[in-house]
Amino acid sequence: LDWSPDGLTLASGSQDHTVRVWDIRQRSCRTVLTAHSALVTSVCFAPRKLATNHHLKMLTASGDCTLKDWELTLDAKHAGQADRTFYGHKSWVLSCGYSSDGKRICSSSADGTVIVWDDDSGALLYRLQMRDWVEDVAFKPSKEQAALIAAGSTEVGSWVKVVRVPDGWSSHRKWGHATVPLISVGDMCRVTRFSGAGRSAAAASLT
Repeated sequence: LDWSPDGLTLASGSQDHTVRVWDIRQRSCRTVLTAHSALVTSVCFAPRKLATNHHLKMLTASGDCTLKDWELTLDAKHAGQADRTFYGHKSWVLSCGYSSDGKRICSSSADGTVIVWDDDSGALLYRLQMRDWVEDVAFKPSKEQAALIAAGSTEVGSWVKVVRVPDGWSSHRKWGHATVPLISVGDMCRVTRFSGAGRSAAAASLT
């Protein structure tokens, strides 16, 4: 599930391979998006600065190993078409998200990787090899230091890792330095988030 920046639209992904976009004021389904060929594991609206009164941007991740970037037209009867498909993961894509400026996209996968993409071109910028399943990934909500938080599960437990970009988004610098060590958080860590200021981080597991 995810809310649009204005709180008036809700998107939900389903095992039936669809995404439903809901009008909260009308309490009705506005449209059904059907481009994925497997269950939809994650949905994420773009930041407010990329939205207008009649258009929203949204990402979806799926068990078909892809992400899709959507343009939603809120005043159209059949709103929503996939603007771009991102290929690069070798297994289920489990989560996705935008950077605070909307210029970058992150995704995590059951193939044990985190990928950062350029939203404008669709280019794969960085691939991080992590551990086994990477259940969740999110950007730090700050322009001062580009960073990601990721979490996943292995046969011996779960882990959380914060990764930073030393020199902005420059591809000419080594990328992937951990700002904190991997932290054990119990079994099946599913959700990670930075605080609004980006100074703290939280993770949740099933135990």
